[in-house]
Amino acid sequence: MHANSDCIDRDRLRERREQIRLTLEFLGAERLDLQQNAQWVDPEAFRRRMRLFDRLTDWYRHETAQIDNALADADRSDLRMP
Repeated sequence: MHANSDCIDRDRLRERREQIRLTLEFLGAERLDLQQNAQWVDPEAFRRRMRLFDRLTDWYRHETAQIDNALADADRSDLRMP
């Protein structure tokens, strides 16, 4: 039963990683759109929104790294088990 739970947890981590990948693509597209329309946006609003995109991107990349580490740890644990 424990092995089944581990499999489900890994599947959830992989699904979350895919959701994050899609979110990062969306943020990248929004950032590019903002950059292309920078001349029409208030400079302070532009800076704030760019900072928001940067912080969100960093946060999601950090979460992705944590997921990758958790999956790698689980894979290493499987190698140690008889």
